[in-house]
Amino acid sequence: FVGYGFCKSHAAEFARTIYQTAWLKAHYPAHYLAAFLSAQPAGFFPPHVVLEEAKLLGAPVLPADISRSEDRFTVERVGMGERARWAIRIGLRQVSQVGADLARAILWERRERPFSGLEDFIGRLRPQGLTWAAAEALILCGALDSLAPRMERRRRLWRLHEVWALLTPASSSRRGGRTRMAEQRRQAASPAHPRQLSLAWAEALATPDPAAPTREPPPLPALDGAARALLDYALLGMSARAHPMRAYRRGLRRRGVRAIAELADVAEGRLTRVAGWVISAQRPPTAKGMGFLVLEDETGRLPVALPPRLAERMHALTRGGRPLVALGRVERVRWYRSLLVQDVYPLE
Repeated sequence: FVGYGFCKSHAAEFARTIYQTAWLKAHYPAHYLAAFLSAQPAGFFPPHVVLEEAKLLGAPVLPADISRSEDRFTVERVGMGERARWAIRIGLRQVSQVGADLARAILWERRERPFSGLEDFIGRLRPQGLTWAAAEALILCGALDSLAPRMERRRRLWRLHEVWALLTPASSSRRGGRTRMAEQRRQAASPAHPRQLSLAWAEALATPDPAAPTREPPPLPALDGAARALLDYALLGMSARAHPMRAYRRGLRRRGVRAIAELADVAEGRLTRVAGWVISAQRPPTAKGMGFLVLEDETGRLPVALPPRLAERMHALTRGGRPLVALGRVERVRWYRSLLVQDVYPLE
């Protein structure tokens, strides 16, 4: 029994785990994947791949929002009647520069009373550790959009420059007088703070200096969908919006590059081109020099096999997170499709 009992117990335990997770994924995809994302790091694929899986399963993804998000991933009910579905809301800790302490401070202040605008948010959070980098990241990833839905992100970022220079951090129980005085002296010496304001931040905003010239922001073009998605990936590592490959799709079609889902209609052995982001790269020592990638676009994922002459370039190809274009022959085993590559190069 010692010879096979250990393997038998592992097989039974893995079977039970697979059955449970498959049932949850089939019936409660939003709840299961939100919990899985909150438990990162875990699993084989990075979090953005799990989020794209949720979209493919029909679970909507909602962006990070300081008025709705918790610190981790949560679920929300969206839609009405028969169209009601559970959606995944991205948590505040997923935003670059926002750590656990700042996320908890945002949630605490929000429970005290909702944020009324950008000025209110900055004035209440700066004494609790809100940095310029965190405020900028929250704006650029759209987490502050709910405070003024009609204000575009670039205009809100311009407003941040004005408000940050105007507001002086108030005292808090965690900061002593010496630290506060040092902070005020540092701000007074900063080029962005030419003089120390004596008014409280709310009074300063409500009663500006009449002699000071008013500065209207220049005409700032709105960010398009592709730029927003790329900013999301830079600041969140994922996006609630369209997959970044969607921004390339029109140009790819003109060049004869297929979407991954379109390979279902391509005959086995036919030479074709596909493009996608690299979400997995392996070169196992037992594969006789072969390399293996998994490409992802807005329609699905595709395993790709590279011969040894191309596998030697894998590190250079996958560095920097650029999407790749792969030219190869389609291989098919029942519903499973892969690509045996003849050439691969970065998508400019």
